[in-house]
Amino acid sequence: MNPAENERFTRFLLEAAATSKRIGYSPTEMVRMLNSSGGYDAVSRLLGRASVSTGFVELFTRGRPDLTVEALVLESEWLQHFDADLISRARKRLKDVGYAWTEWTHSNIDDGSEIAIGNGDSTALSRVIARVLAEYIEASKSDFARHPLASSIRSDLPALIMKKLGERSNGLLVKGSAGQGNWARGPWIALFNPIVTRSAQSGYYVCLLFREDMEGVYVCVGQAMTEARESYRSDAKTALLARAEHFRAMLGNTRGALPLDSIDLAPSSPANDSSFYEAGIICAKLYRSAEIPDDSKIVNDLIEALRIYDKLILAETSLDRDDEIDEKARKIPLYEDPSRLRIHKRVERNQRLVEQVKKAKGPSCEVCGMNFTQRYGSIGDGYIEAHHLRPVSTLEKMRTELDPVKDFAVLCSNCHRMIHRSRHVGDIDAFKAEHFEHQPNREGDSS
Repeated sequence: MNPAENERFTRFLLEAAATSKRIGYSPTEMVRMLNSSGGYDAVSRLLGRASVSTGFVELFTRGRPDLTVEALVLESEWLQHFDADLISRARKRLKDVGYAWTEWTHSNIDDGSEIAIGNGDSTALSRVIARVLAEYIEASKSDFARHPLASSIRSDLPALIMKKLGERSNGLLVKGSAGQGNWARGPWIALFNPIVTRSAQSGYYVCLLFREDMEGVYVCVGQAMTEARESYRSDAKTALLARAEHFRAMLGNTRGALPLDSIDLAPSSPANDSSFYEAGIICAKLYRSAEIPDDSKIVNDLIEALRIYDKLILAETSLDRDDEIDEKARKIPLYEDPSRLRIHKRVERNQRLVEQVKKAKGPSCEVCGMNFTQRYGSIGDGYIEAHHLRPVSTLEKMRTELDPVKDFAVLCSNCHRMIHRSRHVGDIDAFKAEHFEHQPNREGDSS
């Protein structure tokens, strides 16, 4: 499991932990392990134990074995990353408590054409979507926690979309939902750029939104309704509609394959989530249930939606104010486009990446050698800042996989600020040579 995959896996587990908390169980130990060492290490340690964790017992007694680490691994794409012994332990534990899980499998995935979903049927992307449209209403009358269609929407469909997109999915988080504990009226699949958001609760993203009556599915660029509801309450729809119009104005006539300004999700009530998703749509395209296109067309439309998404991110960040970007930094040739500098800084503030960088490179500044613990004592323990070295031109794609060792340096606050003022933002050695190593009157130099 590479660092980008481990980051997605960790986020997947943290979201499950958040669901556990909503049903009355707070998985404190699990969250601590995830924040400390990431998803792969945490799960390996939990599955490697001789007996089940207290969290397993708590979730089982609350009727939610589907939220245990064992079930989350076995019922998702992440199963393929763990060795046979750990998977065997997970199966035995769930079997011992009588939980009938739906195990994730894959078939012919290497050629990017097909994938086997939970019931073992080998299907193309278009047929998975058609199956959701055909079976969802009837499935929603059954038990949510144990239903294979819910598992397919949550795990298999996102995995298939990532495989179909290939390199275009690099750096994206792809997630699916059929509900949280109960069936949603309209399921969705979303593609998130972590620069903007990591979940459907905030920001904006590319998504597949299914109508409540299952008469069709939209490919969209849309906004989170949870964030708007919390901020604007009774005016949430008005705020979503206004911001959608603002985004469309920034895009101009560049929406190509997604021409619709509004959508109809057939909400059964104005208070349903579907109604709020309608208000948040920036642009969209409809596939009617009887006219689902082939995989190549769906993939092309998703790629077009991602192109619009990228354009929107650049347009939106160019208008976003950031007090930490000073005028001198704006004039540096490397950062001739202020929006790219903002994106660069957002990368540096990605907390998960920062923690990986600190763990890999340690807490001492790579320019001046400053160590906050040695200088300030315990209040400086572990403090250092992560600096992104990758040339900004590569951020145009905005989904490039980042390596904590190769693509970052660790710097003290002063050196970090100064390197952003220099012309050597991506070259630590050149920065040291010109601005640090040979300067007189530094601490420790002879005067």
